[in-house]
Formats: sequence, structure tokens, C-alpha cells
Amino acid sequence: MLTRADKAKDVEFSSERSIERYFTRDKVRKMIEFITAEPPQDADRDRGHSIPFHSDMIFQFNKAVINAKFFYPDSDDEDDNDSKSVEKKSSPH
Repeated sequence: MLTRADKAKDVEFSSERSIERYFTRDKVRKMIEFITAEPPQDADRDRGHSIPFHSDMIFQFNKAVINAKFFYPDSDDEDDNDSKSVEKKSSPH
């Protein structure tokens, strides 16, 4: 996932739209786990050092679209819930 520095640097120079498509709420949650959770004893170098380091680097770029994935639900989820609630209200059953 995030084992090379150039991958993390891509985030710094990518468009907001491409970042938004790539970083789902689950990926952001996983990155936070990599940073905050102790790796297993048998973890390889990538899991123990590279992935947490590059995950942290991405958060340091302070991209609003990535931060929003953590603090706010995905907009797609909100749209789905809104359309379902409208369907229920308009349904004669």
C-alpha cells in the first residue's frame, strides 16, 4: 500500500478529485491504525516502519479531502440514505 516515499509524495501533488477517489473512509481508517497500533511481533519492515511512516506523511500534507473522510461520512453514503428516505416517504406502502 504505502511502502515507497514516491507513493506518499504523489498525494502531495495529485488533484483533489483523484485523492478523493482513492482514499476511501476504510483506507483512511486503516492508515490511522497503522500509525497508532503497535505492529505484530512478526511484522516485516514494511508493516513495522515504512507503512506507518508514509501514512503519517500523507496526513501531514493536511489534504482536506483525506481529513474529511475521517471526520465526516462519505458523501455517497449520505446521498444513498437521502434517496432511500425519500423513496420510503413517497411509497404508498
